Amino acid sequence: MDSKGKVWLVGAGPGDSELLTLKARRIIDSADVIVFDRLVGKGILSTLPHTAKLIYVGKQSGNHTVRQENINIILADEAQKGQRVVRLKGGDPFLFGRGAEEMETLIDRNIPFEVIPGVTSSIAVPECAGIPVTHRDYASSVHIITAHKKSGEDTVDYKNIAKLDGTLVFMMGLSSAGKIAHGLIAEGVSPFTPAAAISCGTTAMQKKVISTLETLENDIKRESLISPAVIVVGDVCGLSDKIDTTKILPLSGKCIAVPRHEETVSSLPPILKEMGAQVIEIICDYTEPIPLDNDLFYSLISSGWTVFSSPAAVHAVFAMILEHSVDIRLLWKTKFAAIGSSTKNALASHGIMPDFYAFDLDEESTVELVSKCTPFETRIVVVEGDNTLKNKLLMYLSEAKCKNIPVCRTHILKNYDELLHNTDCVILTSGNIVKAMEKSFDSFDFKDINAVCIGTKTANEAKRLGMNVYMSENSNIKSLIDKLLKY
Repeated sequence: MDSKGKVWLVGAGPGDSELLTLKARRIIDSADVIVFDRLVGKGILSTLPHTAKLIYVGKQSGNHTVRQENINIILADEAQKGQRVVRLKGGDPFLFGRGAEEMETLIDRNIPFEVIPGVTSSIAVPECAGIPVTHRDYASSVHIITAHKKSGEDTVDYKNIAKLDGTLVFMMGLSSAGKIAHGLIAEGVSPFTPAAAISCGTTAMQKKVISTLETLENDIKRESLISPAVIVVGDVCGLSDKIDTTKILPLSGKCIAVPRHEETVSSLPPILKEMGAQVIEIICDYTEPIPLDNDLFYSLISSGWTVFSSPAAVHAVFAMILEHSVDIRLLWKTKFAAIGSSTKNALASHGIMPDFYAFDLDEESTVELVSKCTPFETRIVVVEGDNTLKNKLLMYLSEAKCKNIPVCRTHILKNYDELLHNTDCVILTSGNIVKAMEKSFDSFDFKDINAVCIGTKTANEAKRLGMNVYMSENSNIKSLIDKLLKY
């Protein structure tokens, strides 16, 4: 590592995790330190690398967790330790994001930096509410204005702003909506000019009011809009109901949490997003391989049956096979069992179709697995470190015929409770992920959480935590989505 690190000023976009740029994602994933603020979307926060040091410096109107001067110092100090530092900011770093002030500090201290632009909420949020900030028939220009200056005083130059043609976009102006409207009207703008306010734009909590300058403040109060919000003034606001298409999708306005293990990539989130949902993927744990000595490794690959209970175990074993330069064709006599659909998919990714598959190893499937094993074959159970699966098999097999070889170790990741706040439901695909989520949110009260579950075991684990449980008819994605749409 270089003696002096580097800082990246990264725009996180307006809230939707899929509006994060590819370059931003790459830099975030390689960061040693991430300094982030309140406006970074939950879907982005939930996937920050667990290897990075996370520093929260969130700001709210009148309540700064960390003063800007101290944020500047944090960035410089962490970089001078030789770290790769990401300053992650909502929207774009330079549009009322004080990125320029942070950049000046880095220049003064001779610290390398790079700026990664973000999708600005001043344009994206109105757009996602059906308001184009420019339109050939209504507005040929757009003017972006902050409702707050450095001193915190209302110093908006309404006299000159009122003379502008085109669309006016006010940032950080929700609490000042009345002042904005009165200021423009006082300078000659018609009180009947179309105006809009959009709260929590590009997320499932997005809410808007289409109004006029005269009624904007009262309409915002009536609809209980909250920050962050964007205020738009101009004729283009009248297009919103015609152009806004967000409500035509079946899951529009729904925020769905999908907890998972780090090594498990689900096909579900893309489907839910296509249906209009905001999806928060929550990584609850990760695994690291446990090195095996040669004797244990070769006893593993020479077994009659190898039973995998997780994708992590599958990938760990095949990584060891490569490390030991073992020709995979030598495994032709070995039979494989997979417990869980993600485990089955992990085996398939290595070109192995399991000889036995069960969604969960209940009593019926345990008996079926044992019946497939001949009395002369060695049975090896591969798990992450406990004996749960082995103990089930020992009800039917002797110790001599059933061996447990832990090949990976699981580490729980602590998550912010805020990730589960305001979610409409959580999708749970296994009992293990319920247990992992419980540990990941160790102080969270789950009684108000709606859970859509696959399988009886998963549903029972969710009920144990007090969740409101809805179980799919069958153990597949289609059945899960059908239940999600009906509950």
